[in-house]
Amino acid sequence: MWQYLKYFLILALCFNSAAAQLLPFKTYSSKDGLINKQVTAVIRDDLGLLWLGTPFGINWFDGTRFTEPPIKTLSGQLYITNFFKDSQKNIWVLSFYNGLYKYKDFTFANFLPDPS
Repeated sequence: MWQYLKYFLILALCFNSAAAQLLPFKTYSSKDGLINKQVTAVIRDDLGLLWLGTPFGINWFDGTRFTEPPIKTLSGQLYITNFFKDSQKNIWVLSFYNGLYKYKDFTFANFLPDPS
Protein backbone atom coordinates (compact mmCIF):
# COMPACT_ATOMS: atom_id res chain seq x y z
CA MET A 1 0.00 0.00 0.00
CA TRP A 2 2.79 2.45 0.88
CA GLN A 3 4.66 1.81 -2.35
CA TYR A 4 1.56 2.76 -4.39
CA LEU A 5 1.23 5.93 -2.37
CA LYS A 6 4.90 6.69 -3.01
CA TYR A 7 4.44 6.27 -6.80
CA PHE A 8 1.30 8.38 -6.73
CA LEU A 9 3.10 11.21 -4.92
CA ILE A 10 6.01 11.09 -7.36
CA LEU A 11 3.65 11.24 -10.36
CA ALA A 12 1.58 14.00 -8.77
CA LEU A 13 4.69 16.12 -8.19
CA CYS A 14 5.99 15.51 -11.72
CA PHE A 15 2.71 16.40 -13.44
CA ASN A 16 1.86 19.27 -11.15
CA SER A 17 3.66 21.75 -13.42
CA ALA A 18 2.34 20.22 -16.67
CA ALA A 19 -0.01 22.49 -18.59
CA ALA A 20 -2.31 21.88 -21.52
CA GLN A 21 -1.26 23.21 -24.90
CA LEU A 22 -3.22 26.23 -26.06
CA LEU A 23 -3.88 26.22 -29.79
CA PRO A 24 -4.22 29.51 -31.66
CA PHE A 25 -7.85 29.60 -32.83
CA LYS A 26 -9.24 32.58 -34.70
CA THR A 27 -12.91 33.15 -35.42
CA TYR A 28 -13.56 34.89 -38.72
CA SER A 29 -16.62 37.00 -39.49
CA SER A 30 -17.85 39.52 -42.02
CA LYS A 31 -15.50 42.08 -40.47
CA ASP A 32 -12.61 40.00 -41.86
CA GLY A 33 -14.14 39.80 -45.35
CA LEU A 34 -16.16 36.59 -45.08
CA ILE A 35 -19.47 36.89 -46.95
CA ASN A 36 -21.46 35.07 -44.27
CA LYS A 37 -20.49 33.44 -40.99
CA GLN A 38 -22.42 30.29 -41.95
CA VAL A 39 -20.06 28.07 -43.98
CA THR A 40 -21.79 25.27 -45.90
CA ALA A 41 -18.87 23.74 -47.84
CA VAL A 42 -15.05 23.73 -47.69
CA ILE A 43 -12.33 22.46 -50.04
CA ARG A 44 -8.63 23.23 -50.61
CA ASP A 45 -7.30 23.50 -54.16
CA ASP A 46 -3.82 22.70 -55.49
CA LEU A 47 -2.67 26.33 -55.14
CA GLY A 48 -3.34 26.21 -51.41
CA LEU A 49 -6.46 28.38 -51.47
CA LEU A 50 -9.22 27.42 -49.09
CA TRP A 51 -12.62 27.61 -50.80
CA LEU A 52 -15.49 28.46 -48.47
CA GLY A 53 -19.07 28.10 -49.64
CA THR A 54 -21.74 30.15 -47.88
CA PRO A 55 -25.43 30.83 -48.49
CA PHE A 56 -24.38 34.06 -50.27
CA GLY A 57 -21.48 32.92 -52.45
CA ILE A 58 -17.86 31.77 -52.46
CA ASN A 59 -14.86 33.09 -50.57
CA TRP A 60 -11.24 32.20 -51.16
CA PHE A 61 -8.95 32.32 -48.14
CA ASP A 62 -5.18 32.46 -48.71
CA GLY A 63 -4.26 32.38 -45.02
CA THR A 64 -4.38 36.11 -44.45
CA ARG A 65 -7.43 37.54 -46.21
CA PHE A 66 -10.69 36.63 -47.92
CA THR A 67 -11.46 37.40 -51.55
CA GLU A 68 -14.62 36.84 -53.54
CA PRO A 69 -14.11 35.29 -57.00
CA PRO A 70 -15.97 36.74 -59.99
CA ILE A 71 -18.89 34.39 -60.56
CA LYS A 72 -22.15 35.23 -62.35
CA THR A 73 -25.46 34.19 -60.89
CA LEU A 74 -28.36 33.49 -63.20
CA SER A 75 -31.15 33.57 -60.67
CA GLY A 76 -31.37 34.69 -57.06
CA GLN A 77 -28.53 34.30 -54.63
CA LEU A 78 -25.60 31.92 -54.95
CA TYR A 79 -26.26 29.36 -52.19
CA ILE A 80 -23.26 26.98 -52.23
CA THR A 81 -23.98 23.46 -51.01
CA ASN A 82 -20.80 21.52 -51.91
CA PHE A 83 -17.45 21.46 -53.72
CA PHE A 84 -15.83 18.61 -55.65
CA LYS A 85 -12.40 18.17 -57.25
CA ASP A 86 -12.20 15.88 -60.29
CA SER A 87 -9.25 13.90 -61.65
CA GLN A 88 -8.21 16.83 -63.92
CA LYS A 89 -8.04 19.02 -60.76
CA ASN A 90 -11.01 21.15 -61.77
CA ILE A 91 -13.17 22.45 -58.95
CA TRP A 92 -16.91 21.84 -59.28
CA VAL A 93 -19.25 24.08 -57.31
CA LEU A 94 -22.73 22.83 -56.51
CA SER A 95 -25.24 25.57 -55.81
CA PHE A 96 -28.84 25.38 -54.72
CA TYR A 97 -30.40 27.96 -57.05
CA ASN A 98 -27.92 28.30 -59.91
CA GLY A 99 -26.99 24.75 -60.82
CA LEU A 100 -23.44 23.49 -61.22
CA TYR A 101 -20.29 25.54 -61.90
CA LYS A 102 -16.96 24.28 -63.20
CA TYR A 103 -13.85 26.29 -62.34
CA LYS A 104 -11.18 25.77 -64.99
CA ASP A 105 -8.49 28.11 -66.32
CA PHE A 106 -9.47 30.84 -63.82
CA THR A 107 -13.07 31.07 -65.09
CA PHE A 108 -16.41 29.66 -63.98
CA ALA A 109 -18.67 27.88 -66.46
CA ASN A 110 -22.29 27.39 -65.45
CA PHE A 111 -24.20 24.17 -66.12
CA LEU A 112 -27.75 25.23 -65.32
CA PRO A 113 -30.45 23.18 -67.03
CA ASP A 114 -32.24 25.16 -69.70
CA PRO A 115 -35.77 25.92 -68.45
CA SER A 116 -37.19 25.79 -71.97
